[in-house]
Amino acid sequence: PLNVPIDGNNGDTWLYLFNDKTILFASDRPGGYGGYDLYVTYSQDGLWSKPKNLGPTVNSKYDEISPCISAGGKMLYFSSNRLESFGGFDVFKSTFNVESGQFDLATNVGMPINSAGNDNGLYLNKDGKTATLSSDRKDGFGGYDLYIVYFKEDIKDQKKSEPSLAFISNDEFVAFNQLPPVPIEKVKESKKPKEIKENKTVAIADEKEVKRTPKKTPVNKPKTKKKKKKKSDSKKQNAKAKTNAKIANSGIKHYMLNPVFYEKNKELINAESEKELSQVINILKEHPQSIIYLKSPITEDGMEAVDLYFAIKRAEQIGDYLVKNGINGNRIHLKSYGSNYPIAKPESGGQPNKVANKVNSRIEFEFKNIDHTRLKVEMKQPFLTEYLRDPRGELFQTIEDGLSYRVQVATVGQMYQNQILLVYNDGMIERPYNGKMYQYTLGLYSSFEDAKLLVNDLKNYDVTQAFIVPYIDGRRLTKNEYESYTNQYENLLKFTQDQK
Repeated sequence: PLNVPIDGNNGDTWLYLFNDKTILFASDRPGGYGGYDLYVTYSQDGLWSKPKNLGPTVNSKYDEISPCISAGGKMLYFSSNRLESFGGFDVFKSTFNVESGQFDLATNVGMPINSAGNDNGLYLNKDGKTATLSSDRKDGFGGYDLYIVYFKEDIKDQKKSEPSLAFISNDEFVAFNQLPPVPIEKVKESKKPKEIKENKTVAIADEKEVKRTPKKTPVNKPKTKKKKKKKSDSKKQNAKAKTNAKIANSGIKHYMLNPVFYEKNKELINAESEKELSQVINILKEHPQSIIYLKSPITEDGMEAVDLYFAIKRAEQIGDYLVKNGINGNRIHLKSYGSNYPIAKPESGGQPNKVANKVNSRIEFEFKNIDHTRLKVEMKQPFLTEYLRDPRGELFQTIEDGLSYRVQVATVGQMYQNQILLVYNDGMIERPYNGKMYQYTLGLYSSFEDAKLLVNDLKNYDVTQAFIVPYIDGRRLTKNEYESYTNQYENLLKFTQDQK
C-alpha cells in the first residue's frame, strides 16, 4: 500500500507527483472552501505531512481539480468550473509570489486553450514550450480527446529544476498520523501474473536531437537562387522617379502600401493597420477579379515549426478582417515564411537588435490577376541604415519571380513538427483562406532536377510521401495549368514528363 495521507475512498483524486516526495491532489474533504479543493502533501524523514490546502487565491467555492506545477515549483495550472469559466471546466493558472509567501489570485488562461466544453488535465512538457490537454470540445472525435498546446512564450519556470516546492519550503512540518507499512508477501515463483491484453500502450519514438544552428545546405542540396546584382542607389532612385512620373501621366491608379507590422502579444488589428487594410479592401472591391496573397514573415522566436505556425496564424487574422469587411474568402491566400526573410539583422554588434523585433514580423500584400493598365501596387519598406539591413529581406522581394519549385512534405490541420524543418531551407506554409489544411513545403529551386534531389534526400528522414510543386511568380500551379506554361518555361516540360 502507498502509505500516504491520500484515500480515494474519501474523495481524494487527481494526483500529481511533483517528485517522489511531493504530491498535489484534489479533494472534497471537510474543511475546504467548497467543492473540490487543491492540497499538497510531502514527506520528510520518511514521514508524510498532513495535507495542506493551497488557500483562497487558488481554491473557490466551486471545484478545483487536475493540478500541475512547473519544474521550478512556482507556476501552478489547474482546472475549475467557477463562474469565470467559458463553459464547464477551464484551465486556470496562479503564480507563487515569493515576497508575499502565497499564490497570486488565479486567472483563466483564456482561449484557445479553453473552450465551451470541459478542459482539464493540462500537463506541462519538459521543453517549456508545449503542454498536453484533455478536452471534450466539439471538434474532437467523441468524448474526451487529447490535444497539444503551443505556448507563445516559453514557461521559463518549467526549464528550472527545484527539489522542493517554494510554497512549502518555510512551512512547519506537521506529520500525518501514519500506520506502520504493511509488509508485502513475496510472490511465489510458480505464480506468474496474468497477461493484460486490454491495456494498450502507444509509444512515441524519441526524435534525434537537432541543435538550433544556422541551417546548412546538404552536399547534394542546391542552394537557393542567388540574388541579382543591385543597381546603385542613385540609379535606382532616378529609375523609380521616372517610372512614377509615367504612372502619374498615364491615368493608372497607384497605391503605396506599408506592410502591417506586429509585435508579440500585441493586437494586430489597430488604428494603424486598419489604415493600410482600408486601402487593400478598396483595391479588392474596385478590381473584383483580383486575388490577394497575405505573405507573413516573422521574427525568429523559437523552433522553426513554431515560427512558421504563428506567422500563418497572424495572416489568418488579416484574412478574417478582410472577410468581415466584405471580401470573398475564395480570393484570399495565406503564406507563412517563418523567420527565413528578416528585413533587419536579428543582432547588431553582438547584441539583440531592437529594430528587428519591430519590423521583421510583418504581413505583406501581393495582388494577382490585376489589370496593370489600370492599377499599380507597391509595397513600401521601412528605412534602415546599411549596417542594420539583412540581405535576406531584400531577396524576399524577388525570390519567387518566374518559375520555381518547392517540395511539399505534409498536409495537416495543425502545427507540423519534424526535424527536417531545421535541416532544410525555405520552409513555408500555405493555405487558401477557405481551406482547412496547412500545406508545408521546403526548398526553393529554379530547376526540377534540384527539387528532385531534395525529394530523395528526405527519404533519409523517413519522409517518403514528399512531392514537387511548381510555381509561377509565387502562385502554385494546378495540374491543368502545367502544359500551358511549358512553351514559356522549358524546364517545366521536364517536370511534366516526369509526372507521366
